[in-house]
Amino acid sequence: MSETTKTTKFPLLGEGNYGEWAIWMEAELINKELWEVMMIETSPPTDATEMEAAVWLEAEKVKRLMTKMVKAQAKMVLQVLAGQLVHLVSRDPMECWATLAQMHRAYEFATRLAMQ
Repeated sequence: MSETTKTTKFPLLGEGNYGEWAIWMEAELINKELWEVMMIETSPPTDATEMEAAVWLEAEKVKRLMTKMVKAQAKMVLQVLAGQLVHLVSRDPMECWATLAQMHRAYEFATRLAMQ
């Protein structure tokens, strides 16, 4: 039996279920109108230097509402097993999302290689 929270109906993130969890978590954040703080949907100007692009990205991050960012980060914390909390140390939910994706995709890839 999988572990779930009392407020949602999908399994907590653990080893081996990132793909399914990410779909459910994205849907939950969209449903709560929090997804907008998870992604930056536009790109810097095509003629921007690397430094200008970095400044642009930081400015876009600042535009996000802090209250929604806190709620989105809290939602993710409540949907992971204790062993996953180490990946959620950032207060920026976009960074947490990227870290979880990177860690779990690497884990899943290594697992597939080991099974061959």
